[in-house]
Amino acid sequence: MTQTIASALAPLRRLTAGAGIALALTLGATAVQANTITSNDPDCVGNPVGRTFSVTAVTVVKCLAKGVGNLSGNGDDINQLGYITLDKSDGGGDLLDGVLTGSPSLTSGLSGSFNIAASVYATYTDIVIAFKSGQGQYDPDWAAFLLVDNTTSGTWSITGSQALSHATLYGKRRTDVPEPAALSLVALGLLAAAAARRRRQPR
Repeated sequence: MTQTIASALAPLRRLTAGAGIALALTLGATAVQANTITSNDPDCVGNPVGRTFSVTAVTVVKCLAKGVGNLSGNGDDINQLGYITLDKSDGGGDLLDGVLTGSPSLTSGLSGSFNIAASVYATYTDIVIAFKSGQGQYDPDWAAFLLVDNTTSGTWSITGSQALSHATLYGKRRTDVPEPAALSLVALGLLAAAAARRRRQPR
C-alpha cells in the first residue's frame, strides 16, 4: 500500500520539482536581463558630457555615442555612423512618424518612459534611441543608446536641471528584408522557370 502511494506520488514530485526549477530560471533570467546603461560608459564614444544620461530596459546594449550640440536627425552625428532617422519626438513628417512615444511626452522633464512600436523591427534593425537636453549649462548635450531588436519600452533619465529637449529614434534597414523590386525579379524568375519546364514536358 505504502509503495503504491509512493509510486502514485512520484510523477507529482517530478512535476513540482520541474516547476520549481522553471520558476527559479525565470526569476533569475528576469534579474539578469534588467539593465541600466549611462553616458559614463567608457565605451561611449564622443565628447565628454557634463551630465549623466541613463536608459533602463531589458534589452539596452550600450551607450553608442555622446556629445555636445544638437541632434537634428538630418545629417547629425548618429546619421554619420550609418543610421537612418526614423522618428523625432518634437518633429513631424518623419520617416515613421509616431512610432516613438513616451510618458510624459519626450519633449520635457528629467525622467520618464519611452515606447517603440513593434512594427519598426519588420524593416529596421540596430535601433538607437537618443536623448538631447535643452539649452543651459552644457549648451546643449546628448547621448545615444543601442537597443536589442524588438525592444518596445524602457525608461530614461537626465541628471542636472536642464530638461529633455527631444528624443530621436534611429535604425538601419534590415538586409534580410527583400526590397519590392527584388521580389518582382524573383517572381519573374519563377514564372520563366515554370514556362521553360512546361515547354520541356513531352506532349
